[in-house]
Amino acid sequence: MSPRGGPWQVSTDGGGAPAWSVDGLELFYQTFNGTAVMGVMVDTEPTFTPGIPAIRVEGDYVYLSAGRNWDVSRDQRFLMLKSADPNGTQDAPSPQINVVINWVEELKARVPIN
Repeated sequence: MSPRGGPWQVSTDGGGAPAWSVDGLELFYQTFNGTAVMGVMVDTEPTFTPGIPAIRVEGDYVYLSAGRNWDVSRDQRFLMLKSADPNGTQDAPSPQINVVINWVEELKARVPIN
């Protein structure tokens, strides 16, 4: 049993991978088909009362059934994985993320300052 008498359903068509906004006033979740992140405003006093879900981000994004592969920043910008080939018409390249450590030093090496 959840605190204060829960659980509560906040989605209308299901979803997963939930995340709270920094201020705790909105709950975000990804739709099962990965096409949107929904947001639900909530009241917690005197009891938990969810609002009506609304689309916050929409597009062809990857949905993982286990875990959460997206996040929301403090200023409510969303970082999400987009499908490499949404139409399945070609061989899509492997997803790739490049992380550059000490990028200032790499920049200095590539662009010498005289």
